[in-house]
Amino acid sequence: MAKRSRTLTDDHLRPSSCIQAPSWGAKRARSALHDRPFPDSSPSSPPEWRDWSSIGHSPAWLISERMLAGDVADYVSFRAVCRSGRPTLAHGPLDSRFHPRQWVMLRDELAVPDRRRFLNVTSGQCIQTDLPELRGHRVFGPTAEGLLVLLDETTFAVRLLNPLTRQLTDLPPATTPNDLPRTLPPTHSHGVGAGLADDSTTVVVYFENEHKFAAAKPGDERWTMVQPDASFASVSSLAGRFYCATRHAIRPVIMEVRTTDHRLPPQLVVVAKLTGMPSSPRNLMPDPYFYRTPHDLHLVGNGGRLMVVHRSSLVSHGGGRRSSKYSVHWVYFDSKRTVSMVVTRFRRQALFIGGYRAIAVNPEAFPGISPDTVYTGFDCDDKSSLRRTDGDVDGSNVACPHTVVDCLSLCISGC
Repeated sequence: MAKRSRTLTDDHLRPSSCIQAPSWGAKRARSALHDRPFPDSSPSSPPEWRDWSSIGHSPAWLISERMLAGDVADYVSFRAVCRSGRPTLAHGPLDSRFHPRQWVMLRDELAVPDRRRFLNVTSGQCIQTDLPELRGHRVFGPTAEGLLVLLDETTFAVRLLNPLTRQLTDLPPATTPNDLPRTLPPTHSHGVGAGLADDSTTVVVYFENEHKFAAAKPGDERWTMVQPDASFASVSSLAGRFYCATRHAIRPVIMEVRTTDHRLPPQLVVVAKLTGMPSSPRNLMPDPYFYRTPHDLHLVGNGGRLMVVHRSSLVSHGGGRRSSKYSVHWVYFDSKRTVSMVVTRFRRQALFIGGYRAIAVNPEAFPGISPDTVYTGFDCDDKSSLRRTDGDVDGSNVACPHTVVDCLSLCISGC
């Protein structure tokens, strides 16, 4: 019997407990949520609260649409203060309009066990929200859409959580050996990537340790396992599609998890060949002081487009010095290829690259972050800030900042 996702109720739209201006001094955000108290759904209203119920249903509905077009957090905030006749926009569990794709969950510990901090990588806003749904669960992901895949450690129930609207969507449970590889110890959970595929209708989870994909839709009875022939260096979802970059050193490609026939399991389809980068370590010129480690590829969504960040690492023969060379490539799906771009042309974003996750950050919202810069996660050997991605930088001589950079570096790290 197919399960239905939980409907969006007022409980799912409980707002975050508070919203703060970031301590790192971000510029004034464009969103209406910044620099004012986040509305509380408790009976005691703050002094600046106004009765929005008098504006009527139709205007409230229009305002809700405007709020949602800007940020789902604005929509949640408006519904919290519009207490009478709250406008609810109908949507399914995987409606992309409600995805908090610009928000990342930070990994710092707070005084309240169920409380989490979320940072908007575009505006610099930082909010706190209570998520009791995480209690007793392992988190797979998060996805590039800002959603969290939860696995109940007792019942092995699997759910998809929108942390801002707090909508829970039931997925097939992991109750058989062929379902989600729940045997992975918690210390290995960093080797997991999750996202949406098939125009945001399918949830995909990738287990790096077992080289397996698991795919399911809300209402399915079981997960479909996909065993690829190759391992993948990076996975990411963008615009409702799930992509992965192969580790193959000679002919790396980008593949998409796609359902071509509903009667068949999802397939891996090649959508682009990685060109314009060294194809194999043995083709590189030898260096008398360094030897190269295997190349790393990272998929990053940037402004609605997919980028590939290529990192080639060098380690001194004595093991003391490390150096990395980064290059950035745009993916062109029409021609099924990638094109190398100079650093000043990746839209002046800062890229945070971890072992299993990568995000693009707006540096204008964070004074401590520089544009056109690659920052590495704590699970990378050369934790550093790299100002030039088209040259070699000795990571041992770059000081690690203890600001928002550290927060984001930890967020993308699997350690």
